[in-house]
Amino acid sequence: MQAMASGPEGNNASDMKHVASADSFPTDFHSDDSNWQTIVAAARNMSVPPDTVLMKSGEQCPGFMLITNGSVRVFQYAEDGREMTLYRLAPGDVCVMSLHALITNRPFEAIACTETELQALVLSPAQFATALEQCTVFRDHILLHMSNRYCDMLSLVQASAFQHLDMRLACLLATRAGGNGTAIHTTHQELARELGTTREVISRILKEMERAGTIRLARGRIDIVDGERLRDFRQD
Repeated sequence: MQAMASGPEGNNASDMKHVASADSFPTDFHSDDSNWQTIVAAARNMSVPPDTVLMKSGEQCPGFMLITNGSVRVFQYAEDGREMTLYRLAPGDVCVMSLHALITNRPFEAIACTETELQALVLSPAQFATALEQCTVFRDHILLHMSNRYCDMLSLVQASAFQHLDMRLACLLATRAGGNGTAIHTTHQELARELGTTREVISRILKEMERAGTIRLARGRIDIVDGERLRDFRQD
């Protein structure tokens, strides 16, 4: 993936700086393989600010991105305009949409947007093909993360098809709150985007949770009042 279009703040590819390096890779990318070292040395450094659209649905993927710092959200739009988050990318993660586009020479089938400042190395299609063929460390990394991402996507499909929305929302709130956390800084619209529904539906369910004494709503924040009740929502 590559910075291709403007984000909400007017960010674009001209904002890129050359700051990423192979030293920032996760440990499973460190290798003395001469082929891998040659490819990394020739890769393009990229840095873009938050809220930058990297790829749009229908565009050709110009390269394979290796994130060294920051995060990217990959999502799709439904016909009625709703957003559905497919997955997020952190350092070391593999974008399966980019992988599919490069291997099949087909267009990218989602939208990728930076959530934070992003630093990465970008392999050209030719460099990607060479790395996949000649570099064991790269190929093993791709296969491992493809397997993990497949399981994540399968869980997303199962949740969307078989779990009630209030249960999915409760699970999302519990995940956002963390182990001992009680405050979640988010908006109803952001939660709706994550779950592929509308803000109005999320607001209605949150109000039900608040009336049940499970949460307390504030502007831009949701406080977990009763973790046990939240667990009941997740299990009902």
